[in-house]
Order: sequence, then structure tokens, then C-alpha cells
Amino acid sequence: MSKRPILQKIIPKQLNPINVALLYAAFAALWIIASGNLLTFAVDDAALQGHIELAKGLAFVAVTSGLLYLLLKGWHRTLIDPANILNAHIRPLAISRLTLLFAALVLIVPLIGLAIITLYGPKIEREAYANLEAIAKLKTEQIENWLDERQDDGLVLTASTGFVEHVDKFIKQQASSSREIIQKRLNLLRTIHGYDSALLLDTKGQLLFTLGEHDDMPVDLQRLLRQSLTGKQVQRGELYRDDTGNIQLDWVAPIFVADAQGERPIAAVVLRITAQHFLFPLIQAWPTTSPSAETLLVRQDGGSALFINTLRRRDNTALSLRLPLTNPSFPSVAAILSGQAGITKGFDYRHIEVLAAYRPLKGTNWHLIAKIDRHEVLAPLRELVLWVSLVALVAIVAISIALLMLWRQQQRTQNLALLAHKAKTEYQLSIADATLQQSMERTQALIKSALDAIISMDQFGKVITWNPQAEVIFGYTQDQAIGREVAELIVPPIYRDAHRQGIARFIRAGSATIMGNRIEIQGMHSDGSEFPIELAISTLTQNNEQFFSAYIRDISERKQAEEEIRSSKAKLEAALASMNDAVFISDFEGRIINFNDTFATFHRFRSKEECATTFAEYPNFIDVYSTGGELVPLEQWAVPRALRGESATNAEFLLRRKDTDETWVGSYNYAPIRNNDGVIVGSVVTARDITEHKKSENELRIAATAFESHEAMLITDNNQIILKVNQAFTQITGFSAEESIGNTPAMLKSDKQDRQFYDAMWESLNRDKFWQGEIWNRRKNGELYAEWLNISAVTDASGQVSNYVASFADITAIKKSEETIYNLAFYDSLTKLPNRRLLIERLQQALNSSSRHLNYGAILFIDLDNFKELNDIKGYEIGDLLLIEVAKRLKLCARSNDTIACLGGDDFVVVLEDLGIEADQAAVQAESIAEKIRIAISQPFTLQELEYHNASSIGISLFRNHEISVDDLLKHADTAMYQAKQSGRNTIRFFDPATHAAMEARIALEAELRLALPGNQFRLYYQMQVDTTGKILGAEVLIRWQHPERGLVSPAQFIPLTEENGLIVPIGQWVLETACAQIKRWETDANTRHLQLAVNVSALQFRQPDFVEQVCGVLEKIAINPDNLKLELTESLVLEDVNDTITKIQALKKLGIHFSMDDFGTGYSSLAYLSKLPLEQLKIDQSFVYNIDVKASDAVIVQTIIGMAKNLDMEVIAEGVETEQQRDFLQRNGCTRYQGYLFGKPVPLEEFEQLLCNA
Repeated sequence: MSKRPILQKIIPKQLNPINVALLYAAFAALWIIASGNLLTFAVDDAALQGHIELAKGLAFVAVTSGLLYLLLKGWHRTLIDPANILNAHIRPLAISRLTLLFAALVLIVPLIGLAIITLYGPKIEREAYANLEAIAKLKTEQIENWLDERQDDGLVLTASTGFVEHVDKFIKQQASSSREIIQKRLNLLRTIHGYDSALLLDTKGQLLFTLGEHDDMPVDLQRLLRQSLTGKQVQRGELYRDDTGNIQLDWVAPIFVADAQGERPIAAVVLRITAQHFLFPLIQAWPTTSPSAETLLVRQDGGSALFINTLRRRDNTALSLRLPLTNPSFPSVAAILSGQAGITKGFDYRHIEVLAAYRPLKGTNWHLIAKIDRHEVLAPLRELVLWVSLVALVAIVAISIALLMLWRQQQRTQNLALLAHKAKTEYQLSIADATLQQSMERTQALIKSALDAIISMDQFGKVITWNPQAEVIFGYTQDQAIGREVAELIVPPIYRDAHRQGIARFIRAGSATIMGNRIEIQGMHSDGSEFPIELAISTLTQNNEQFFSAYIRDISERKQAEEEIRSSKAKLEAALASMNDAVFISDFEGRIINFNDTFATFHRFRSKEECATTFAEYPNFIDVYSTGGELVPLEQWAVPRALRGESATNAEFLLRRKDTDETWVGSYNYAPIRNNDGVIVGSVVTARDITEHKKSENELRIAATAFESHEAMLITDNNQIILKVNQAFTQITGFSAEESIGNTPAMLKSDKQDRQFYDAMWESLNRDKFWQGEIWNRRKNGELYAEWLNISAVTDASGQVSNYVASFADITAIKKSEETIYNLAFYDSLTKLPNRRLLIERLQQALNSSSRHLNYGAILFIDLDNFKELNDIKGYEIGDLLLIEVAKRLKLCARSNDTIACLGGDDFVVVLEDLGIEADQAAVQAESIAEKIRIAISQPFTLQELEYHNASSIGISLFRNHEISVDDLLKHADTAMYQAKQSGRNTIRFFDPATHAAMEARIALEAELRLALPGNQFRLYYQMQVDTTGKILGAEVLIRWQHPERGLVSPAQFIPLTEENGLIVPIGQWVLETACAQIKRWETDANTRHLQLAVNVSALQFRQPDFVEQVCGVLEKIAINPDNLKLELTESLVLEDVNDTITKIQALKKLGIHFSMDDFGTGYSSLAYLSKLPLEQLKIDQSFVYNIDVKASDAVIVQTIIGMAKNLDMEVIAEGVETEQQRDFLQRNGCTRYQGYLFGKPVPLEEFEQLLCNA
């Protein structure tokens, strides 16, 4: 014990395993941090970083494995067996081996650098080639598009009839008005597309007038003029240098006029543009920062390659610098000789080694070369090799020194540690002996005070321990029990042999089912009487002998109480089963502790087993309503009321099963159950199904009400003697109840029906117990009247007629109006043609005839084109005259047996029958008649001295037999007519099933869509927008349609439809108002008042004349901070009408609203337009972001967009960001705002606000 303080002072000073682990961790952290930062600093490419990371990791493993090997080997040699501590010998590790390993590791460092350059140098060059190819392709496409646009400018001029007419007039008459119009048109072209000058030449090349600055016309212009006039095409010249030193490019557009001799040239327009203003900047712009990268444009000029654009490293080289075609090591020469796209390694005009990619420009003899110095490409790799080598060398030296110091300390530490271990072991043994003694004393005290009998025995069943409770339970003292066999003391004679055999089996097998379990068996008192006990046995093995401990409890009182409970419960079950009412009893927690079979039947369960055991579960199955139809909450049901101390009798409720919708009426009695202290401990409820009783009461009320209805009613006995009549009977017949009762209905007889009529009526009554029909009777005043009569025979239980019940209504006025109604019902009042109703009858007849004779028929659906415009402009009176005239012409075109109908408005239908048994023949005849109709309608109409020209769209649907219904036949013809309208109008189309199905689905969706906004079915989802730190800056609001039957409908299905039918305008207004309302709610919270919501605006909504006023109205109504609202416009919308777009954006920006261009990059935006638009943000389309890490061209496009936005001082945000690699690429290239599934999908408001809380 005296040595422990000395050991405690010595051991902490030694280099122990914890210190070794800390040293190793420090080295590993230094390696990872230093090398990782160097790698990130030196290499930008993510794929290359991954490969170098792998090599760096392998090198780290190699170095640390060698050092750990030396450490463990040295440690092993110093280990000493505590048993042989005095004879232990420590052999030190040889210093020469450490020195040799250090030298070997140092020599590996330059090999690592050589391996990195050898393995990854070619890969870096391949990636550089891929980037150069993508840049060359992008630049080539931009230049080609720019050239095509300029070509199209000339084509637009030559195709403009008005422009050509004014040029012709100016040349012939020198008209100043024509000159001004020509100048305005050319000035507009110069302003929009940046032309420096525009010249108008005659066919001989003489200048008529010019706009803008220009020098003398070059010689090549005459050649271009001749070519354009001869070929009748716009011609582009070659780049040339004018007298001022500017590089110019001309397009010549010929102007032709047509006369009796054909087309003849009259002039040409020359459009001239300076290459330094757009073409050269477009070529020279490089998407990333690079000190050596450059784009060149060359063409062949004789035996040399001529550089077209100004070079980055030399001034005044455009159209002057040449390289001989005999040296293909120049990339420009290789591009010309190849004539197609490719890559090469060579020397540029500075004779510096470069990597290059080249592509020819379509439609020109130009070639574009994108190049970069090879030294710049490999510079990061060489720098990385240098730093990795230095870090590795320093780390090897440091660890070697630490390892040497560790080796020297281990010999001293090991011996001291073994001595300390021996001393500690002796001390712990002394403490353990004292603890064991205390534990034994506590155990004996617990055994004596235990409430259960505890008996210990040896493997022969002899008692070793007998505690005081065993004396109380079994009647033997401890002295009487010790040493005797347990079986003789406490086991009844009948079980003793089994007890002894069980002990023997356990000793043999080592296991028994009774061990570790509590069982109930019979025990025996000292007087020989038996009683129930609960027994648990455990076993202990010491020195190869078995010992047993038994824990015994007397359960006589518990068994007696259980028997009494079982008896009471049986009596209660019998009482419940004998009751016709449903009975259920609950405890204070609402758990149902007993119920009868009627309870299950009452609640519409198939058996008692299906019933829930907790009252709170029943709202999952059943709804309870008051007699007034109001839903009763759970706390007002019978059980909760009773548990609150309430009671009631005959309380009526309406119940409904949720799974089957079955309803019934229940009458409830309920009361609380209280204990002896008056405390509520449960409830008892009885219920009775009184549904049929309620129905009977209701039927009696209905019968009494129905008898006094508006229809006349009378009741007779089986001999037709009138027993009762109602007020309506008296009002119709004039006979009072007193005059009628006792008579027969024969008092109303009019003699207008003969005997056969009445015989047939009574035959029906006797057979069917019912008759109805029209009959004429006579009133009390002698007036005849028509009535619609219903007679029912009422039979008794034996089936014999006991009464007759008759009801009738006076239909005299109806009969008189039938003739007038028929004409109104079956003919159009304006055209006097059959209307839809009569048409359907005629169609049904035509189908029946077709079925009998197997002939084809056809239906022509005719719609007048532009009829609505005629009504709107000239009025409905003129429109009605047109319909009358069209009806007359249709009668002239149709055959005598054809049906012509007017469906209302400008829709007519012609039904053709007997077209033959062959489908082709029928189609030809139908088309012939339809064409005759179309031509007739297209002839001029004279409408009140107005000559009106009209056209029609006709749809044809053939029919035969009953293959389709009348309604479907009309729909098919209507669909065919719609197809004719879609095909340009004034045409004929036959029915196409595929189009019909698509139109049906579209019509159904459109009808449901019109109910979506009034039905509050639209929802706004929110997708977060974040910065580089992950901070949520706001969200884009996206609309979703929560259809009540279809579920969540994709915007791709319904947004295009809303844009066609105009619903996008009110829907867009709803989105704007809802988003602004959410902004207003967020403004009240300091954590959300900074959030900005982006709202998409459709083209139709934006082009509304009062769009600015609508937005201002929303801002004024909701009173939000406009800085928190951003409107997103698509690229196509913005460029549709640039001036209108600029005006509206500027008006709303004055209020503080922000604007962003959505889906940027998917269209073609002119830089001139983009620079004029007052936008603040460009959103990169997700289609480019998706392939950003796998497709080099998309990566270059994204880099270009980011660079463009920076140059225009615009913010840039990327949508569709789904991976960390995409986010890292965007961040490295200057994009600092993101939106996509990587950060969060579009979610409802509740989930979005939860995301805000979590953030």
C-alpha cells in the first residue's frame, strides 16, 4: 500500500497508449486538412479531385502502416509477463532499422509525384479537350444563329408587300411619303438589330439613299448585287476592312415586283454591320477566367490561313495575320485542312504549345478554333505534386522523431506498469473479501423477514434452510424441518414419487420446465391437510453438487375470492343474456367490462368478438345524431353523461354505421354506478332499437298528409261504396263529402267510355290490383272534364279485396294545350324546321329502318362559321335572317326523304337514309351531299340589302343498324364538325374515334376545372429558395389542383387547358392574392418577415390591359411590403412584345416589386433585348442543371449564363438542384441562390412552415 502514491506520480508521466493515439490522430488530421486544402486550391475539376484524393489516401495508408508496424513491434518487445517479472529481459529495437525505413519512405515521395503526373496528366488533357469542344460548339452555334438572323432580316424585307410597294413607288415617282416609310422601316431594323448603315441601290448599283455612316462601296458589293438579283436570294459578302479601319460585313436583299410579264427586279437593300460591335465580342468572350484561353475565327485565303478576328495577344491582326497551310502543327491550319470538327495539340501563332478544338461554321468558309495553353492546363497538377511531396516529407520526419522518443520511453514504462498492476490486484482482493461477508449477512436478514416461505435443500431433497414464514405456513419449526426430506414435510403423499423423480431427472439432464417459473400446486400442513400454494424453484451448483431453493406462498384466500367472483359473474351473464335490450357496463375509465349479445346486435356487429372493448373506440364505427339531425359529440353520449353523474330514461338518438351507412333509432336508459362511499366507479346503459316503431309513426303522418294533397282522392269499400273523399275531390267534381259518402263513383259517369273500356279496367284491377289511365267524367254542374285516374285495390291478410283507393287530376286544360305544345315541342319557331326532339325521333326511325334493310345512313352536322361575329356586329335581326335563308338552301340541297333539323343557334343537322349497303358507297354519297350544302352556303346572301358571304363546317357520321345510340351518333357528328373547324373551317370531315375520345376527356376536365376555383380546390405549394449557407430566403409558390375524385392533378394536365380557355387569368389572380395574403401573415413574425415569395405570371395574364392595375389593387387591398414579392416571367413572354413588357415592369418596379426571368436559356434571347429589360434576376432552367456534371456543353451554357448575368449586373438563381455536386459546381462558378429537391420539394404551407421552424 505504501508504493501506490509513488506509482501514481510516475505512471502519468509515461507515454501511454492514449498519448500514442492522440499523436496519431494529430498526424492524421494534419495530413487530411493540409493535403485537402492544397488539393481544393490547386484543382477545380471534381472528378480529378476524387482520383487524387484516392491516391493521397493510399499514400497516407502506406506511410502510417510502416510507422505503426515499427511502433507495435517495439511495444511487443517490451511486454513483460507479470508472472516472470523478475526474469524479464527487454531487447531494444535496432536504430539502424529505423534509419533504413526512414530513408525508404523519403525515396517514395518523388515516386508519388511522378505517378500522379503520369496517371492524371492525360485525363486532365482529355477533360480540357472536352471543355474546348463544348465551347467551340457553343460559339459556332451562336455565330450561326446570328448570321441566320441577319439573313432573315433581309428575307423579311423582300417578303414585305407594303415595303416593296413603297420602294417601287419611290423609284418611279420619287414620292417623299414613300421615302419616309422606307426610312422608318430601315431605321427600325437598324435600331433593333444594331446595323451601322442601310443602303438602297437600284439594279445598276447606283445609290438611291442611305441611312447611317458609310464609306465608298467596295468592289465586292457589285458582285453581291448581281448574284442576289440573278438568284433572287439574300446574299452575304465577305468580311472586309473599310477606310476607317473597321471590319464590315454586308447583306444584299433584292427587291422584286410582279406585273403582267412576271417578276422583275427594281432595287436592292444593303444591310451593313461592323464586326467589332457584336461578332468579335461574341467570339472573344470566354465563359471562365483564363489567362491564356482564346477563340479564333479563320478562313483559307490562297495558300495561307487568314485570321478574321482581332487576337488577344496581338493588336490589329484582323484580316492581316496569315499562317502558311504547309505547317499543320498550327491549329488554325489543321482546322482548314480537316474541314470538319476535331481536336489537336500544336503551336499557336506565338509558337507556344496549346490544346485546341475546332469546328467549321455552316454556310461559310469560316472555321472557329477554341484553344488554351497546355502549360495552364497542367499547372494545378504540378503545383499539387509539389505541395503533396513537401507535406509528406515533413510528416515523415516528424513522425520518425516522435517514434524514436516513444521507443526509448517504452522500456521504462512497461516495468513500472507491471509493478503497479500487482499492487492494485492485492488491494482489490482484500476489499472483495470484506464485501462478500457483508453481502452474506444482508441475505440472511432478507430470508428471515420474507413474507414467503423460503426453503433450501440439497440434491437429495434434505432441508438445509427453513425460514420463519415456512414455520407459519406448514406448522413445522426450524429444528423439526432441518435435515428431513422436503417431500415428507410439505408434499401430499399422492405427489411425492413424482417430486422425487423430478429431482432425479434434473440432476441427470441439468434442466427442467419448472425451473424459473411460478406454478400453482397443492401443499400439505403438518396436520396432513392440503391447501393451494404458489411455488417457484431456483437451482445452484457448487463443487459439482446441486442445491435447490423453493419460494412458497399460501394462496388459499385468493382462490376462495376467485371462486366467488366466478360465481357472481356467471349469474350476471345469465341475467344479461335473458334481457331483450342491449346492456353494457363500463368502468370509470370508459372501458366496457360486460355486455350481452343484444349489445352486439344493436350496434350492428356480427358477433360479440367484433365489439370494441373501450368506449372511446366506438366513434370509429358509429356516428350518433340527435333527433334534430345534429352530430352528437362523444362527451354527450350516454356513457360519458352517466360517468358525470347524469341519468336518463328513453333518451332517443339516431345512429349510423360508418362502414355501411346503415341508420337506426335507439332509445337509451343510463345511470352511474357508485360504490359504498358514493363515488362513481362506472356506468350502466341499456338501449332498445325503436327504428320500426319510428317508421310506423312516420308512415301514419305521411299517409294523413298525403290524403289531403292537391290530387283528388276517394276511398271505397269492396262494393265501391264511397267511404271518404278529400277537399281536392270536392273542388274538381263539385260534390261535397256529405253528397259523396254512401254513393258509388258511377255518379260521375259521362257515358263517353263504352262497356269494353270498363271491362278492361276491371280486368286489370282484378288481375294486377292496379289501373291507371285517361278518362272523361262529369262534374255536378254537368260539365265534362278529362282526368288522369289511378286506382289501387287494397287486400287483407287473406288476399281478398277490402278497399279501393282512387286518385285523379283534372287534365282538361292540358288536353286543350297539347296541340299547341306539340308544335312548340317539335319544330323550331324561327326556321320552321324540326327541332332536336323531333330530330331524335326521326333518327330513331332511321336507325330502325337501317336495321331492317341493312342500309347505311348518315348524319351531317352543320355549323355556320363566324356566325357569332355577325350577330355581334349587325345584330340578332340580321342573324335570324341568315338562319332562315340557310334553312331554305338546305331544303333545296337535301333529298325529299331526308330530314333537316335546326338545333338552335347556327347548328343544323341533315339525316340521310338509304345510302346503300356498302360503306364506301354510302360515304361517297354523304360527302357529295355535304359538299353540295357547303357550296350552297358559301354563295352570297342578301340580308336587308347587305351582301353577306358565309361559310360552314360540316361533320359526317355514318350509321347502320343499332351499332350506336342516337345520342352517341349526334356526338360523333358534332365531333367531326369540330374537327372540320380545327382544320381551317369551310371544310368537311368524317368522324374520327380517337379525336372524339380525346375531346370527351378534355371537355370533362374543362367542366370540372371551371368548378375548381369556386369550389376552393386549388392549393398553393411552396418550394424553398436558399443561399450558399443554406439559409431560406423565400420560396416559389406552385399551384396544385386537389380534385375531390381524381386526387392531386398535375399542373401539366390542367395549366395548358386554362391558358386556352382563359381561366388562367382568374386563377393567376387567385394565386397572386393568396401569396400576398401569406406574405402579410409572415410580416407579423420577426422570423419570417424577410421571406420573399416568387409568383409565376402567365402570358395571357400579363398581356391583360389592366394587369398593372390588378397588381396594384392587390397590394393596396392586402397592404404588404412589395419587397417581399417577386414576379417570374418566362423568356417567351418577355420577348413577345418587348416595349409593352418594359412599360409594365417599370411601372410595377416603382412600387418595389421584383422581377425574374424564368426558364432562362430554353429560348433565344437577344443580348440587345436582355440589356434593355429592367429585370433583376435570371433563373437557370433545370434542364441545364440536370446534366451539369455529366454533359460538358450544359456546364459551359450554365457558366455562360452566370457570366452574362454578372456582366448585366443581374442576380442568378438555379432551379432543379438535386445533388451536392450540382450545388458545388454552381457555387464555384458564382451562382449563390438555389432551388431544388436537394433543399426541399414543393410542400403544403404547413410542412413549409415546419421546415422554417426546423431551420
